[in-house]
Amino acid sequence: MFRKAITELVDPSKVVAEIGSALGTYSFFAVRAEAKRVYAIEMSDIFQVGLELARRNRMEDKIQFFFARSTEVNLPEQVDLIIMEDYSPFLLYSGLETTIRDARQRFLKPGGNFIPNNFELKLALVEYPTFFHQLHLWEKEQDILFDLDWSYTTDLIFNETHYADDRPKQLLTAEYSVKTIDLRSCDDFMVNFHQELTIERPGIVHGILGWWDCWFTPRQFFSNSPQLPNNTWGQMFFPLRYPIPVQTSDKITLSLLSLPAKYSGQIHFKWQVEHAGNVQEYNTFRATAPDPQRLRQFQLTSTPRLSRDGQVQQFILNHLDGQHSWTEIAALLCTAFPDVFQNTEQALTKISEISARLTLDR
Repeated sequence: MFRKAITELVDPSKVVAEIGSALGTYSFFAVRAEAKRVYAIEMSDIFQVGLELARRNRMEDKIQFFFARSTEVNLPEQVDLIIMEDYSPFLLYSGLETTIRDARQRFLKPGGNFIPNNFELKLALVEYPTFFHQLHLWEKEQDILFDLDWSYTTDLIFNETHYADDRPKQLLTAEYSVKTIDLRSCDDFMVNFHQELTIERPGIVHGILGWWDCWFTPRQFFSNSPQLPNNTWGQMFFPLRYPIPVQTSDKITLSLLSLPAKYSGQIHFKWQVEHAGNVQEYNTFRATAPDPQRLRQFQLTSTPRLSRDGQVQQFILNHLDGQHSWTEIAALLCTAFPDVFQNTEQALTKISEISARLTLDR
């Protein structure tokens, strides 16, 4: 589908950027479609493989590669098309909004487009017995093993989202639209769904299944729906610890909310179902947030260490000393962190980001 869309949308007048290029496959397709210029951006070590593949396919002079996060890259020009396929089974993940917004503002020409460009998030209640029983490891033992109570670990498992694989699953409701996202204009990717769902066939509700449909062009459509053949993305499973037997026409009120963590940016989910007066509520905060007393103990006894980005920020702050110019600091950054900055423009962008948070005497 990506190749078909690239072939249709790219021509000799188009400048193309691929975010998360990995092996460079879609950048190669853009070259084959005779794009005017192609930029490939990748932050992981697989970047080197993409470079070698480009060389072996005689495309190294037709693609400009950037080994960095897209938010840290300055392209030589704005582009007509941005290719991106790095999405979770339910689209959302930490940093996605920032990546899309930044690419749209800095990379995309007015009237430019993403490939794909439109998404619709969907969900349904699902019967998923084999996966449910795998999650509930000590279901038969009622969470008692070796005379020990393991119910806390089960609680953690059922307050996590899971990748839904190709094991048999059956939708018990129609598919419901959660949110429509146009990458060219949407700034809020978070979901807040609350609706009464109608059961369409008898069965047992083991959880909620989420997925997305997307459009490359008005004629080209793709979906990771569970009702279509299995694909790379799969779906996202929001499990229920206590399955709900249902009959046709039963009503279940479902709430699903996503929320980014304040400091880490990690996407958390909260889901709740109500049926016949019984309520079950789950959220991924429970599975990630330790007990406050244990957190204090951890902080006191551990030895903290700066991440690579933290080291960069510390370096910049140390050189905002009234003795170095912006360009001097940028040059020093490139020398100190050659794995992070390929040129002074990238370094200046990072310095600008840091300085924007500070009150500086200019």
